[in-house]
Amino acid sequence: PLKTISFALEIIAPSGEYPVNIYIDDGTYSTSTTGEIFPLTIQSNINIYGNGIYQTVLDAEQTSTVFIFNNSSNSSVNFLKIYNGMRDDYSGGGILAVNSMVQFNSVEISGNMSVNSGGGGFVDNSNLNFQSVIFSENYALHSGGGLAVFNESEIFMDNVQIYGNLSEHSGGGLAVFNQSEIFMDNGQIYGNSSQNSGGGMFTYGPNLNLNINNTNIFENQAIFDGGGFSSTLSTVNLNNNHIHSNYSEDSGGGFAIMDSDVIINNLIINENASAFSGGGAFFNIV
Repeated sequence: PLKTISFALEIIAPSGEYPVNIYIDDGTYSTSTTGEIFPLTIQSNINIYGNGIYQTVLDAEQTSTVFIFNNSSNSSVNFLKIYNGMRDDYSGGGILAVNSMVQFNSVEISGNMSVNSGGGGFVDNSNLNFQSVIFSENYALHSGGGLAVFNESEIFMDNVQIYGNLSEHSGGGLAVFNQSEIFMDNGQIYGNSSQNSGGGMFTYGPNLNLNINNTNIFENQAIFDGGGFSSTLSTVNLNNNHIHSNYSEDSGGGFAIMDSDVIINNLIINENASAFSGGGAFFNIV
């Protein structure tokens, strides 16, 4: 076995025909304890496997982003915790994905921060798939405490929890911009806070698609509109969701939707509150 993940990444030569799997044993991997070097830059055709989110922890000790994917495809991260990443010159404390296609399975992204957007992760022009992933207690000085998504990205989320994240601007849990598309099924978005709009989630187009199915959005709060979520210049599809116990100090305690196309099917909205208009929901659609 090799002592560090970074050394393993240096000596492998993955290809589409011969992808490489890297298996990480139980333990906390950091610079101070194991000599790990962050960030871990993942090429195409690499799959990273831990033994579980409590058993395998990658701790960047607030010195760097944990994972960087740049023009990477056919790669995955599985069964581990991405922890304590810090980006002080750009975006993406836990993960940074640019022009990439990556799968995350049974991963926790927790305790990361960014001085810009995407405390837990920043996605730019990429296709990412999150299966049974947790975004928790991440922080962004701008947008997307848990995750920030930009520039024609596609994000697929199944059985994802987004909780306890904070942004100083918009989208405490999740912020999505610029012709991107989000598909969420069987999700939980709760306990997130924004100092601007969209406590749980914030989307701002144009030409942005938000598809939320079978998801609970609760106990989020925002200083401005959309305690649960806020969407502008977006196409919003809500199916079989429960939005409750959210709060806005402005409009739309449950959610606020402006200048958008909306399709709603079987939606429960209860026990939300706002200090101004629309305790449950606020619509301003032209």
